[in-house]
Amino acid sequence: EARSVNSNLIFSAATMPEGAYENAFSDLHYGQNYDDATDLYDYICPMAYSTNYGKTDDWVTTIAKNSISKGNKVVMGIQVFDSVSSTRIMAEMENIRDLMKDPTYGSEILGTVFFRSGSEEPSGKTLRFILSVLFRSIQTDLFRICYQTDICSMHRLRKP
Repeated sequence: EARSVNSNLIFSAATMPEGAYENAFSDLHYGQNYDDATDLYDYICPMAYSTNYGKTDDWVTTIAKNSISKGNKVVMGIQVFDSVSSTRIMAEMENIRDLMKDPTYGSEILGTVFFRSGSEEPSGKTLRFILSVLFRSIQTDLFRICYQTDICSMHRLRKP
């Protein structure tokens, strides 16, 4: 086991949102099971891409609640690609922030992560918004930034 070599390792996984409400579909199509994830990962990052799924901005809270009810700690994945507006991103972040205040779910939400996929760069306005969130929050929160060819994420994590 990797933790026997380094006990400070943190294991996480970016997961498709279907596992939060339908294990059979998620097992079959992605090989992901949210119930099993509790034994494998310290937290999961459900990719709650509400725009791609044709959902409203409060869908992220449904995915968070369902993920937590299966025993997971979560860092909620927010879509910042496919021309998602800064208004939409802010609404989803506010929904997550409000849920973090809920005594039933709040302690299990470690933060948010922004995902960018493909070759499309965020629009100038959206990118400026993302950077402003980063700089406003860096004084009090731990951010982890990862940039690769096809994915960009910023994790806003609560300190353990």
